[in-house]
Amino acid sequence: MLMKNDTVSRRRAKTPKEAVPRLNSGSTSAIDISDKTSTPLANYDEPAFSTSKNANVLSVGSGVSFSGRIIKAESVILEGTADGEILAKSIEISPSGSLTGSVKTDNLIVAGSFSGDASIVGSLSVRSTGSIEGKIDYGSLSVQEGGVVLGTLAQDKVKELANALADQSLGKPPNTILPD
Repeated sequence: MLMKNDTVSRRRAKTPKEAVPRLNSGSTSAIDISDKTSTPLANYDEPAFSTSKNANVLSVGSGVSFSGRIIKAESVILEGTADGEILAKSIEISPSGSLTGSVKTDNLIVAGSFSGDASIVGSLSVRSTGSIEGKIDYGSLSVQEGGVVLGTLAQDKVKELANALADQSLGKPPNTILPD
């Protein structure tokens, strides 16, 4: 009801009409979006998630701290800090990354810092910004100028470990000497 000059009117107050978006689906029902003040969600162009391309890859980003065990990974990229045990085919510690613990891997690249025990079947590469400290068994070693390596280094134990693992996969008992 409206009141004008102290009189009562039965007419409704006029409100401005807004356009109502409708779907063109062939039906006569409409969708009413009445809240025009809310902002729409941002539309991001993100790459499609692919499990086959990035399978078994773990990345710990800069500023992230991780503590625990990684027991089966194709590749680990460490830009943050980690404390624990990592078993992976390839491990890369970036200049901002650090790892304290134990590592078993085929290849280890250290551009940040590592402290602990490492068993590397393939290559250990210490970059110019990298430092590694502890008991390290490796297959091959590469240290760039400026890289720091402290601790006990052994090359033979890893070869023995690799041979023992190969023997086990062939079904041979450990420490078996084959006849000529």
